[in-house]
Amino acid sequence: MDDELVNMLQTFDLSPLEQNGITLGSADLGARHEVCSMSSLGKVFGDKFANSNGLHNTMKISWNYPLGLKVVELGVNVFQFFFCHENDLNRVLARRPWLFDNQFLILQRWEEGLDDNVKHFSKTHCWVQIWNLPVDWFTPTIGKK
Repeated sequence: MDDELVNMLQTFDLSPLEQNGITLGSADLGARHEVCSMSSLGKVFGDKFANSNGLHNTMKISWNYPLGLKVVELGVNVFQFFFCHENDLNRVLARRPWLFDNQFLILQRWEEGLDDNVKHFSKTHCWVQIWNLPVDWFTPTIGKK
């Protein structure tokens, strides 16, 4: 099988049209910005590999079936979530944190220059429940600590 693949790659040839390549201009960037502005990037943090179909199906249910939700895999455990409606995207981001398969799904709203770099996914929202805390410690000051 390896030899067959090597043979195929050695005989691979681009057509004259493909050799010319393409040129992207500012109009292409504007269209990209319009599409991506209704999206978020997400990274699944954990030891398991996330399957894009499983992630799509699970989060669609968790996110109350947003119309036209599309999930695109960008890399290992990195995904872009496209929404059709601004209110769906805002609702999902407002209700963080999210878990997928007992692993954090860290979401960041798409913005110009955002990529799948780990530095963009270094923080997340997290709820913490503290048991047996004395009632007189239920204050905003204590809560922020």
